[in-house]
This record gives sequence, C-alpha cells and structure tokens, in this order.
Amino acid sequence: MKFLTLYPTEISAALNDEGSFVGELILNIEQYGLFFSEVKCAINMRIEAGHAQPWYLAIDPIDSVEVPHFSKFVDAMNSYVFNVLCFEPNLKSQGKDLPRIKLFFDEIFFDMSEEKPRARSANPAPDGKSKPKTKPAKH
Repeated sequence: MKFLTLYPTEISAALNDEGSFVGELILNIEQYGLFFSEVKCAINMRIEAGHAQPWYLAIDPIDSVEVPHFSKFVDAMNSYVFNVLCFEPNLKSQGKDLPRIKLFFDEIFFDMSEEKPRARSANPAPDGKSKPKTKPAKH
C-alpha cells in the first residue's frame, strides 16, 4: 500500500527582474488513500550552476509543505520537468509584460514510498509516456 502520493497539477510563474520565474506549484496529496485539499507552495525557477540541468525548480521555503521527504519530491520534480520533458522557460516577452509560464500536469503522480520517487502516469499513453499541457499565459 502506498502511504503517500503527490499529484502535481500546475506550475505557474512570471519572470522577475532578476531573471528567475517566481510563482507557485499546486499539488494534491493522498495519504493512506485519503485525499487532502489542494496545496499551493511558492516556487522559484532559476538558472543555477552545479545542477545536472541549467534550470532548477526550488520550493521556497522547503518546509512550507509538511510532507515527509518533500525534498526528494522536489528533486524528482526537477528531473521530470527538465530532463524527461526537456522543458525550458521562454525568456522572451510578448509585448510589454514580462514572460509567464503555465505548465499543467494531467494524471501524473509521485509515489513517495519509493527510495527515489519518480513521475508515474495513472493513464499512460500508448507509448508509455505522459506529457503535460502548456498554455501561453493570458495577460
């Protein structure tokens, strides 16, 4: 039995003056089969040296979500977003507004009972992969 499962649903953020995307991650939490209400946490998506990929998704502060091993989820989410999906934020603005991103996840979950959590699909596509939906942000 899975004791804890995290379901990310959306990342939305806007580019700030420092070159980082600041916004929020929305996720649902399932613990022992019980779903808890939607959880929102602040994120900072930035270019950071010393990581496997140039972009890094940070939860600020990491203890804002009271979930065991949440830092492992953040590491797994980084791997999924930047290595599996090869997502790279667009830094070019459209008009006067700063660039925004919205990344939606359908049917993706992370089983936190695993040593190294990784994204799994509740309804895998025929090729075994699931892809998020992206939409240009409305201004």
